[in-house]
Amino acid sequence: MKSYENFYAYLQELCGSYGDLAGLIRQKMEAVSLLDVARLENIMKEEQAFVLLSKGFDQAVSAFKTDLGLSGNTLRELLPQMPQQERPRFEAVHQELSLILADVKNLNEKCQELLGDHLHVVEKQLRELSGSPTSTYGKGGSKGQSAAGQPRMLTKSV
Repeated sequence: MKSYENFYAYLQELCGSYGDLAGLIRQKMEAVSLLDVARLENIMKEEQAFVLLSKGFDQAVSAFKTDLGLSGNTLRELLPQMPQQERPRFEAVHQELSLILADVKNLNEKCQELLGDHLHVVEKQLRELSGSPTSTYGKGGSKGQSAAGQPRMLTKSV
C-alpha cells in the first residue's frame, strides 16, 4: 500500500525531473541560437529519453490515486479529498509543480519559435540559391504554414 508520504516524495521527484527538463530546453535554445547542430542533436536525444520516462508518470500517479482512494484527473482535484493534515504540503508541491510546468511550456514555445525562425531563414537562403519558389517550412517551422494548432511536446495540467 502506498502512502501519502510516498506520493509526496514522488511529486517532489517530478518537480526535479521537470526542472531538469527546463534546464535542458534552455540549453537547446542556446544551441539553436549558436547554430550548434551537434549539441542540438545531443540535447534532443536527452529530451526523447525524458519523454519516454514521462510516459510512466501518469501510470505512477494513477497507482497512487487508486491506493489512496482518490479520484480526479489533476492534483488540484485531488487536494480536497486528502486528509486535512496532508493538504498544506500537497498544496505547496502543487504550486511548485504548476510553476515548473508553466516554465517548461513557456520555454518550449520560445524554443519552437526560435527553431521556426531559423528554419525560415535557411529555407529562404536555399530558395535564393536554387531560384526555387517552393516552400519547405513556414516561419513557424511547420510545413508551409505556422506551427499554430500543432501539438506541443509537453502539455500537462496539474
